[in-house]
Amino acid sequence: MPLNEDLQIIASRIESGQVLWFVGAGMSMEAGLPSGEDLAREIECALGIESTDRSLPDVGQRAYDQGLEGDLKAWIVERMRDAAPSNAHLALAGLATGPIYTTNYDSLIEKALGDGAHVYSKDSDLALGRANGTAVYKLHGCVERHREGIVVAQSDYTERPLGEGLLASALEYHAGCHNVIFVGYAIADEYLRFVFNKIVSTLGDFRLQSWAVGPSFASETLSMMEELRIHPVPLPATEFFTRVTNLVRPRSLTEELSSSTPTPPGLPDNMDFCPPQFRRERFVNRRDELRLLSGAFREADGVVVTGRPGVGKRQVVLSFLEAVRSPQDEHLWLDTQTGPECDASLRNLREVALARIG
Repeated sequence: MPLNEDLQIIASRIESGQVLWFVGAGMSMEAGLPSGEDLAREIECALGIESTDRSLPDVGQRAYDQGLEGDLKAWIVERMRDAAPSNAHLALAGLATGPIYTTNYDSLIEKALGDGAHVYSKDSDLALGRANGTAVYKLHGCVERHREGIVVAQSDYTERPLGEGLLASALEYHAGCHNVIFVGYAIADEYLRFVFNKIVSTLGDFRLQSWAVGPSFASETLSMMEELRIHPVPLPATEFFTRVTNLVRPRSLTEELSSSTPTPPGLPDNMDFCPPQFRRERFVNRRDELRLLSGAFREADGVVVTGRPGVGKRQVVLSFLEAVRSPQDEHLWLDTQTGPECDASLRNLREVALARIG
């Protein structure tokens, strides 16, 4: 597929809120932070550690074995504390309409998002539920919010088996229902291969198209990407964000939903808009759910919203209808919460149908 066509498709997916961003160390390097290999060398010098294997997990494990785990993590926190977001981070913050996942410990994404960031850096954070803003899932800990959970030594990887834990489950779920864009990441990473292989085995040909952004890709990496249905986007991150930003038209949520969601077919002409008034005082921001609902209506004539009692299904649907409502749209609301309400709704439907028949 030509590069320009890929970029156009990516822009449309961003506009519809269907993109999961996966951000790797390459993005942090653009902001002046070291690569994993360079960070390992800096740790050796700072803590006086000698290692035969210069990889970060090995150097980190040597520090742990010498009783320097606390010193190591304190040093990493200080090393990354004052880093400022790059232009690529700022562009990501302006484009992100879906979840962001990262294995980076630094807080550059959160700094770029400002008050718009809602961070999950450990499994227990998920128990707090969603809040307003863009969800940022930090799979390897965070220097500001969960420094004790930073994954830096080989034993850290051993204690967190691949694919286990709530954050890993959240990634598997989101990657299965979003188009994934990898930026600044080594696609051949064992962790990502594990997650994507599970998605492939579960969804097969129904999995969604994904992309990887990078200046170049080795031939073996391209073969693996083709297997996982990941298209290469051979651009540096900054150029990629510049070009995609120029293609994405900024819109409000109401504009986005109303312009992208077709009216369900088969309703009588000029039917009155009859859902109950949307209760804004009871509604907590559900931008992701509203965008998913919009995307579902683009793919099918009928959509079913399910969930436990009290989780907000009714308010999500009412908010969605409020956002897409226009004088030309027609909706019919059947209230089935209780027997009498269901009977009244069906009688109303019968009267409308008889009136149309004449």
